[in-house]
Amino acid sequence: MSLRQAAIANNINLSTAKHRIKRGWDKIDALIIPPNYQRKVTDQQVIECEKLGLTIRRSAAFLGIGKTALRKRIERLGINWRGKGRQIGAKQ
Repeated sequence: MSLRQAAIANNINLSTAKHRIKRGWDKIDALIIPPNYQRKVTDQQVIECEKLGLTIRRSAAFLGIGKTALRKRIERLGINWRGKGRQIGAKQ
C-alpha cells in the first residue's frame, strides 16, 4: 500500500503525513494519529493579556506566539490595545 493510499484510508491529509515523516515520525504514527488543530492561544487569553497593559511585542512573548499573529488576532477581535508602544503608567 502506498503512502497516498494509506493516508486516504486513515483520513489523514497526504501533505500532513509527508511532513510528519520528514520531521522524524514513524510511518505508522504519521498515518494513525489524527492532526491536532487546537488553538494554542485562545481569544480569552488574548483579552486577559491586553488587560495587563503590555506592549504587543511583550504580550506576544508572554503568550508564546509571534507578534504578527497577535496583531492579526487583535484586529480580528476588534480590540483597542492599551499598550500600543508604551507601558501603562510609564513616564511619557
